[in-house]
Amino acid sequence: MSNMMERGPIFAPPDLAEVRAKLEKAKQEFYARLMGPPVPLYIRERQRARERQKIELRAKINRQKAFEHAMAQIMQLQQKGILQCSMK
Repeated sequence: MSNMMERGPIFAPPDLAEVRAKLEKAKQEFYARLMGPPVPLYIRERQRARERQKIELRAKINRQKAFEHAMAQIMQLQQKGILQCSMK
């Protein structure tokens, strides 16, 4: 009797499949909270379309700036060329 008291009560070992199922469920709930609610496909497509439009607009603006910069350099070179020719 005293031997049983030292070791504590004897429990049946838990069912391994049940423990794994609980662990898997807890893991799925954790990742669901971490990721947030699922985003509907049409919303994601709209977001991607907006991002593509922003990228295209930035590319268009960059091309326009490059063109304006090149034109300004050409104008400066032409003015310098005209000044050099008129000084002779």
